Amino acid sequence: MALVPEVVSSLPANSLVLQDSGFRGAWWIQRLLQAGHDSITRLHADDYACHGERLWDGSYLVQIQRSQDLPLPEPLILRIIEYRLDEQIAEPLAQLQRSRGRTGTRKATTADQVYRLATTLLDPAAAPAKEVAACYHERWELELVYDEVQEHQLSSPVLLSKTAMGVMQEAWALLLGHYALRAWMMRSAQQSPAMDVDRLSFTQAVCVLGTALTLSVPLQWTPKEQWQPRVLQDLRQSDSLLPAQRRLRSYPRVIKTASTRFFVKQAKDVPFLFPDQTKTWKDFVCPLHASETPHEILLI
Repeated sequence: MALVPEVVSSLPANSLVLQDSGFRGAWWIQRLLQAGHDSITRLHADDYACHGERLWDGSYLVQIQRSQDLPLPEPLILRIIEYRLDEQIAEPLAQLQRSRGRTGTRKATTADQVYRLATTLLDPAAAPAKEVAACYHERWELELVYDEVQEHQLSSPVLLSKTAMGVMQEAWALLLGHYALRAWMMRSAQQSPAMDVDRLSFTQAVCVLGTALTLSVPLQWTPKEQWQPRVLQDLRQSDSLLPAQRRLRSYPRVIKTASTRFFVKQAKDVPFLFPDQTKTWKDFVCPLHASETPHEILLI
């Protein structure tokens, strides 16, 4: 949370910020609102309980005066949305393994779990509860960014630098490269008003822009008006577009531990050192069924 306020200056104007429950503080939501940004934030079960009349879509408004036991500069009005998932999807999701918390296993998810969101979008007609809940689900698209960087952008499974400064340099280069790829994809999608940028393939972008970098020397002598439209068009080729509607999917929060046939190293496990350093391994080789004295062979 100490680093979060620095994000405000980097947000595009009039952003809609999707936030995990770790960022549900009223002071932070109000700071976003004062900077011109709306937000949708996941809440805990007992956050901002209903004390007033509900709106027609089942949501309700709350007015918050204090945050972290300190008064807010001005009262903050939030709209609270509560919902459950349909049993067709809630039942299988409840069976998935969950991650452990810091003090043991997290509380098991039940099929009738109530999900709660807080948003600064106060008009239920402009932002219906169903639309807000579906929009918050888009926050998990962030997991795809990790996949794009680790599986498709990295040329090796690990960073190659051997110094801390070198690792930082590589990390920044990867992030800047990913930003450049996504910026080109956004520009390509904006040329087709009906095109959602989510339909553009990241692997296709890596291939297309990688080819453009290979041809960067001859392209620098060509006016960009001649080659940029072709690159943008290749980024949204019809045969590489992703489906218009993402399939429903959710994975257990578990990791795969590599098995090993070795025991865990302990204090008693030290290297073996033979006292006589003049000996070699050959001196200790004892061939089976060998005689003590060599046979003399007479060649005629």
